[in-house]
Amino acid sequence: MPLRASASPVAPGTRLYRRFRFGDLVELNILDTRRHRSDQPCGDGLTNCAGRFDAARSMTGDDQEAWLLDGLRTSTSKWNVLAPQTLFAAADFNSVPGSKGPAGMFNVDQWDGYVVQRRRLTEFLASPEGPLNPVVITGDLHSSW
Repeated sequence: MPLRASASPVAPGTRLYRRFRFGDLVELNILDTRRHRSDQPCGDGLTNCAGRFDAARSMTGDDQEAWLLDGLRTSTSKWNVLAPQTLFAAADFNSVPGSKGPAGMFNVDQWDGYVVQRRRLTEFLASPEGPLNPVVITGDLHSSW
C-alpha cells in the first residue's frame, strides 16, 4: 500500500484507517478495506452467490465501522468523503445487452461481496443522522468511468 515511511505498519494490528479534516469544508475518511474484512464470499473474482448477502460479512470490521459511523454522525464539515480502496458502487460485470442482468457476475473482492454492510452504510448516509453531503471516492478497478 502506498504509505509514508512513518506510517509503515510495525505490527499486524497497526491501524491504517484515519481521518483528515480541512477546516469546516471537508472531512476525509480513509478506510482500510483490506486488513479488517471478512474473507471474500464464494472464492475470489467475478461470481455470484448467496454469500454476498451474509449479514455477518464485513468489509471494514466492527471497530472500523463503528469509528466511521461515529465520525460521520458527529461531523460538522460541509462535505464528508469516504475513501475505501475498492469500488463501493454495485457493478454487474455481466450487464451487457442480452445478459442475465442482476443475476450476472460481481467482483466479490470489492463491496459487491459485502452487500449487507454496503446497504447499512448507504442507508446511514441517507438518514437524518447521517453527515452532510457524503461523497465516496475509490480506486482499485484499474479503469476510469
